[in-house]
Amino acid sequence: MTECECLVHPDISGGPVSHVLIIVYLVNWLWTKALRNRWSEELVLVKHEMQWSINFFNHRVKQWLGHMHNATSAGLTGHTCYAA
Repeated sequence: MTECECLVHPDISGGPVSHVLIIVYLVNWLWTKALRNRWSEELVLVKHEMQWSINFFNHRVKQWLGHMHNATSAGLTGHTCYAA
C-alpha cells in the first residue's frame, strides 16, 4: 500500500475521502462527544441541586415549626402567628 492509499479512504458513495476530511470528521465527532458529556454531567448536577433545594426548604419548615411550637408553649400569640 502506498502512502497515498493510506491517506485516502472510500466514503459511503465509494469515492475517495481526503485525510483532511477524515480529521474534520474526527474533530467534529470529538467535539460532539464532549458536548454530550458536558450535558450529561449538567443533568446529574441539576438533579442533585433540585434535591438539595427540597432538602433545604424541608429543613427550614422544621425549624419554623419548632419556633411556632416554642412560641405557642410560651404563650406568645404574635410570635406563633409569625412563625406559622
